[in-house]
Amino acid sequence: MAWTYSDWRTYADSNPAAKLARLRLHIQEISDAITADVSKAGASRGSNPLVTTLAMLEKQETKYAALVNQKSGKRAYTANMNGSAP
Repeated sequence: MAWTYSDWRTYADSNPAAKLARLRLHIQEISDAITADVSKAGASRGSNPLVTTLAMLEKQETKYAALVNQKSGKRAYTANMNGSAP
């Protein structure tokens, strides 16, 4: 499968925020491609390699976002998704 945003590391725009945006788009396209294992006519397609790739990209995004925020003087915040106060 060809990925539209897999070139985020070598993206021509040298702006770190633009590269981070492109990385996030790549994460989204990987997420969209992950499906449950499907068996069809004796062949199966597993999404396990994509899950591994997604986990690696999410780690890269966390590190790169911190770097971009540091360069821009912003603080990085994480979302509290369980509804309780931090």
